Amino acid sequence: HSSEFNHKFWRDFRKAVKTANPEALILAEHYGDPKDWLEKGDQWDTVMNYDAFMEPLTWFFTGMEKHSDEFRGDLLGNEAAFTGAMRHHMASFLAPSLQVAMNELSNHDHSRFLTRTNHKVGRVANLGYEAASQDINVAVMREAVVMQMTWPGAPTIYYGDEAGVCGFTDPDNRRTYPWGEENHDLITFHKEMIRIHRDYQVFKTGSMLYLHGENGLIVYGRFQGEEKAVIAVQTGGTQREIQVDVWRLGLKDGEKIASMMATDQQGFSLEARVLTVKDGKVSISVGENGAVLYKSIRNLI
Repeated sequence: HSSEFNHKFWRDFRKAVKTANPEALILAEHYGDPKDWLEKGDQWDTVMNYDAFMEPLTWFFTGMEKHSDEFRGDLLGNEAAFTGAMRHHMASFLAPSLQVAMNELSNHDHSRFLTRTNHKVGRVANLGYEAASQDINVAVMREAVVMQMTWPGAPTIYYGDEAGVCGFTDPDNRRTYPWGEENHDLITFHKEMIRIHRDYQVFKTGSMLYLHGENGLIVYGRFQGEEKAVIAVQTGGTQREIQVDVWRLGLKDGEKIASMMATDQQGFSLEARVLTVKDGKVSISVGENGAVLYKSIRNLI
């Protein structure tokens, strides 16, 4: 039918749903700009976040299209392309819609994120089932999960991602859960990152600020009241030391931040490393295919 009828339907739909349950969330699976259904707050609440999460993250961390149908070396680690895409697509959301947007790395329609880390272009029909789990890089998966759990939105895990399930695009992405063959280190890592997300309000409703960017590296902050967090992710690369202007988050000289998670090509660590703000900056070290998450000490649990 017409665009006018479409929007009338969803306004009526919203009235019926919210009358039945004011706390119900209206979540749409939508490809493309959702602004027409979100901007007035009278239709959908939010969407499955392909444009402002899954796709930009996939290109940056893996260089792969989300179906594993294409590899773009020019987009792998391309910080400018990532931030440009995010700024453009996040502008279609009001803050409440963005905070509950469904942020996935994998889902029922696309190849598994862990499979995308192997840079193999194709599907089961031409590559076979085994290729989906060959040459994967779990370290890249870990740093993507760090971003998933600290980026604005509602982190949503597709079953089995936390256990290391691989698979090309639909239907190979719907493999059964690997009972008895789970990646227990990856499960433990997911549990720790979920705990961090749940424990601190700043990761649910805090504002976000880009702090630093260069080839293969993104540093951003989350802040809300007294809670401040700094997150850095690096795809590829080697050990890198970055000076970060944390004064922009409201951190003052002499204040301290402590690491809550650090990952690299070898694994992950919860060992606390304390940094002190000096001249409005801290020096953060991030490893190969690594991520680090720092949090203001006064708000640590």
